[in-house]
Amino acid sequence: ISGILLMGFGLSSFIIGKVFQACTPETIGAWRVTYKVIGIVTAIVLALCGFFMEKPGPDYQVKASAKEKISAINPVARELSTPEMLKTPQFWLYFVWAILLSAAGLAITSQAAGMAREVGQGIDAGTIATVVGLISIANGVSRVIMGAAYDKVGRSAVMLIVSVLFIVAGAVFIFSFSLQSFALITFAFIIGGVAYGGVTPTNSAFISSYFGMKNYPLNFSMVNMNLLVASFGSTVAGALYDSSQSYVSTYIMLIVLAVLGIAVSVAISTCDNKLQHKMEQAKN
Repeated sequence: ISGILLMGFGLSSFIIGKVFQACTPETIGAWRVTYKVIGIVTAIVLALCGFFMEKPGPDYQVKASAKEKISAINPVARELSTPEMLKTPQFWLYFVWAILLSAAGLAITSQAAGMAREVGQGIDAGTIATVVGLISIANGVSRVIMGAAYDKVGRSAVMLIVSVLFIVAGAVFIFSFSLQSFALITFAFIIGGVAYGGVTPTNSAFISSYFGMKNYPLNFSMVNMNLLVASFGSTVAGALYDSSQSYVSTYIMLIVLAVLGIAVSVAISTCDNKLQHKMEQAKN
């Protein structure tokens, strides 16, 4: 469900990007008017949609089958407050993973237009914008797929899938550059979008399945603070390009971040095994 909600967030990047390009004249300061219109429309949409939301009553209880599913995919699930959560190594390891992979995704999105122009020399601006927009579409669809995958196969598998997809995307980017293939870089954008789309639903699923729903709103807010650091991924990618005058440095950056992500995921599994062993000893 979180993935479905987040799909709207991902697809909006593609839609708003096309609308912005079509409605904004190429004159200095023209973007300000478009931003104001978007702000007004957003305020109206939020106000209207708010009337359709209803908070569950105090007697609402999560179904037992749902609790059993969480226990099956995460044997170390607990109800922890935010201070308690912040004392666990699992939270901080996951926080690092989210920074690494979010930075990789932001590096792609921030440099996508330049990457496409470097490979597709002579390709018109409209085609470039459409191809770059595929990242957002793949991102949005992936949020549903990865959210469902977390429910089926659990944290470790999904984190591994996301990390491996970033490695594959980096490799395809390198091949597209060496072969000057616009078709290949288009494929790389799709893979990168799918990989990046897997991070956000995993954030919400990880927090709820590891630390419970009682303190979920604040706990979820804490893990989302990874973006404060991850946002510098685009800055680093830009600096790498400035120093090397080639996007190959960005492609290598993606692979390095993803490999580190795999190492962090393995570390979380190690902590889980130790905690599960302690929990079993406590029961006995």
